[in-house]
Amino acid sequence: MPPSKIEYVSKMAEHLATREAEYASSRAAVRAAAVHAEKLVGSPEWDAYQHYLQARIDDAEQQTRQLTQQLSDPRLPWDQATVSQVRGLLSLWVGRRDALKEAQMLPHEV
Repeated sequence: MPPSKIEYVSKMAEHLATREAEYASSRAAVRAAAVHAEKLVGSPEWDAYQHYLQARIDDAEQQTRQLTQQLSDPRLPWDQATVSQVRGLLSLWVGRRDALKEAQMLPHEV
């Protein structure tokens, strides 16, 4: 038997109160992280870290370009195993580049 309207509304109110408590703790954590991010961005240590990340991103982009050019070169005699290996490496470098870019943008997203 389905719940009555009163039971349903009561249950939904309990559920919303529980969710609101969970969200309140999450919002507090985000506010604390934002304060830390504001202090972090613009510091000499952060600038050095950004420089480190940017160098790794540039390297990953260069590797991605080289592997893409290798795969698109019709003059090279590729067997299926080599093509699979190069595609795997390409996927690895693309993933690395994307992860580094995300790490670089984290303080700006808080």
